[in-house]
Amino acid sequence: MLSATMAGRAIASLDPSSVIAALLVSGSRAAAVTTLWPTYHLDPGRSGNDTGEPAFNSLSGIWNTPALDGAIYAEPLVDGNNVIVATENDSLYAFDASSGTLHWGPVHLGTPRTSNFLCGNINPLGITGTPVIDGGYLYALAEIQTSTSTFEYHLAKVDPSSGAVSYNLNITPAGMDASVQQERSALAVSSGNVVIAWGGLNGDCGTYHGYVETVSESSGVEQHQWNDTSGGSEGGMWAASGPAVDAAGNIYVATGNGSSSNINNYDYGDSVLKFSPSLALQSFFAPGSPQTWASLNASDTDLGSLDPSLLSGGLLFEIGKGGRGYLLNQSGLPSNSNPGGGENYSAQVCNATSDAAFSGLAVSGSVVFVPCADGIAAVNIDSSSAFHRIWYQTSGGGSAPIVAGGLVWTLAMFGGTTLYGLAPGTGQIVRSLALPATTHHFATPAAGDGRLFVGAGNRLVAADGDATGKYASSIVYNNQVHTFSFDETVASLLHVWYAGGWNVETLDGTGASAGLGQTTDHVGTDNSALVYNGQLQDFYADTTTGVLRHAWWNGARWQFETLDGLGGGNGQTTDHVGAHNSALVYNGQLQDFYADAISGALRHAWWDGARWQFETLDGSVGGYNSALVYNGQPQDFYSDSSGSTMRHAWWDGARWRFETLDGLGGGSGQTTDHVGAYNSALVYSGQLQDFYADASGALRHAWWDGARWQFETLDGLGGGSGQTTDHVGGYNSALAYNGQPQDFYWDSSASTMRHAWWGGGTWRFETLDGAGTGSGHGQVADALGSFNSALAYGTQLHDFYYDITHPQLRHAWWTGAQWSFEALP
Repeated sequence: MLSATMAGRAIASLDPSSVIAALLVSGSRAAAVTTLWPTYHLDPGRSGNDTGEPAFNSLSGIWNTPALDGAIYAEPLVDGNNVIVATENDSLYAFDASSGTLHWGPVHLGTPRTSNFLCGNINPLGITGTPVIDGGYLYALAEIQTSTSTFEYHLAKVDPSSGAVSYNLNITPAGMDASVQQERSALAVSSGNVVIAWGGLNGDCGTYHGYVETVSESSGVEQHQWNDTSGGSEGGMWAASGPAVDAAGNIYVATGNGSSSNINNYDYGDSVLKFSPSLALQSFFAPGSPQTWASLNASDTDLGSLDPSLLSGGLLFEIGKGGRGYLLNQSGLPSNSNPGGGENYSAQVCNATSDAAFSGLAVSGSVVFVPCADGIAAVNIDSSSAFHRIWYQTSGGGSAPIVAGGLVWTLAMFGGTTLYGLAPGTGQIVRSLALPATTHHFATPAAGDGRLFVGAGNRLVAADGDATGKYASSIVYNNQVHTFSFDETVASLLHVWYAGGWNVETLDGTGASAGLGQTTDHVGTDNSALVYNGQLQDFYADTTTGVLRHAWWNGARWQFETLDGLGGGNGQTTDHVGAHNSALVYNGQLQDFYADAISGALRHAWWDGARWQFETLDGSVGGYNSALVYNGQPQDFYSDSSGSTMRHAWWDGARWRFETLDGLGGGSGQTTDHVGAYNSALVYSGQLQDFYADASGALRHAWWDGARWQFETLDGLGGGSGQTTDHVGGYNSALAYNGQPQDFYWDSSASTMRHAWWGGGTWRFETLDGAGTGSGHGQVADALGSFNSALAYGTQLHDFYYDITHPQLRHAWWTGAQWSFEALP
């Protein structure tokens, strides 16, 4: 049986409605997005409806693979953070869902067919049908050429986490002429067996039949087989969507045109067939007037250009090349071949009456999304005996739609270079993405890990729907790495954390759960996270109302409050506040330093153990705060925007004291340049230090040597230790790691992420990610490197930062031997 772990719950039911229910989450972003797309269109009933993805409020490509070793016809599958794709070169690959890094592969299952084609349109011919994942293993069906004129079909059992092959066995059905057959249908599973269906080659050459076979998952040995058109030919089971399977393991498959056009000589062509798990034929549906199975046979108007999808209420929906939709009962198909018919209801859905529909359906609630050759039709199932067409759009897509993140996703039926996202209520194209290569016939996307995946030509493409990653603030809590950032697509506070895999949730703002103090305002910028009293905390801005917000984890749930900006009796203001937060713990008290946008002042909030207290500390200043405790005293470095200087405030035990450190010139290395933005302070070797930006385009460094402040320009003026002459120094994040001060910062000229560290008596510099850094460990050539947030965890150094090209959060970490990189949800 198909099984999965989604959002912490085990899914063991074959009923597609059960799988869908288990994926239901509140909010626009799930606490744990769908991490398993194990079969064609997600579930055994072929619904293609993934309710576990975040809203795709925008769409951008985040990575695509280099050219693989063959064409991609099969739908990609998702298993945890692996995206698995099959090629016509009989190869399997697994890529990291976040970064596109190759996890394993190619795993080569044999030599694909390249000769002795009487007809057909795929060469080489290898893995065409979508594999299936079940019980912790992936099953793939490969066509193997054993000589210039002989061919076999091999079923491989593969570990999706490593690519290790458990078996790779010849399962060609006895009596089959493999030279005229093709396995395009997606694999399925039923009662511990893999279900495989075959049709013929494009062009209907030779004496082929529709075959269906079951093979034991555990042993790879054939259990049962059945074929149609006995005494004749054709009747292929070739639809890309593959057989559907119900909760009892019953198998539903549609057939193409058989060789009989005599209404009195039924050959199971152009029919829907229901089998038991042991392939005993239980019932069938043969269309009657106006498109009888015999006339469909005669005109090559295959009903089986799609396989059925299972609906709630014990119904199923089927449509084929004739463009006529049929509503049937799963419990018992009519089993009437002369004159045929007996469906609950049927009506023309597609505009055309030949070559009208192919590939696979999607089902969301009572709506079936139908892949007509010229576009997508939406059909509402009104009752068990009626349906009607809601809309029909012909301006984009048409092939095998899926539903994910609130939109219907489709590609061009016979090949194209655009992924389309349609509004489910109207069919209007609201998202689109240009692909790097042309898709093949009947291509369909998959979803998972907050992303969409498309096989385009011989490349795998990943797309993301949210613009995230700005204003990151990272912290280690409960032995896990946590990052708070801004989801600018819906203007909300996003929380990403690692617990055996990356998880994501919307904490506050649009898409967050209600009732715990959350707001629907635009929130989530200017984060400052820390741990206080054993609880994870974050301070951030509400830009709708101009207030300071506070979120904390109480051990069981998140709680929220507005701290300042609404006035009050403890020193609160009604000014717009909350930007440039920097929080710390001092003397057992939780404290935050932040900016007042109206007066330009530096604000200070602290929890005295009973209530929050507030004060204004300094005048027209207060941006780019970086606060910490040094020598038993709270300190804050910040910008004086009016004087373009870098300021310093500290509590001496009795009162606050203030000084201007840099920007006025002086004898210890000070400058008269405009300085003081993007402060990041640390304590190293008993010295208080600050890294900050010089508006002329340099990275500045100030440190207290025990007697006086010293200053230097680190990067931006060139030099022999890896310095650049680019404009640098913005978005600093400094820390001490391995006994060395480190700083991560932005190169705004090249849009890359830079790294400076003190080692061996000198400063050293490198460009870590962005254009010119290579791609061997996950680097990308995107514009990136702003909004850095660095931390040390265990023996590893980490930095989180923003990818500007593909708006998302990036992650770099030092393993002890090399830097590695990935994109995060």
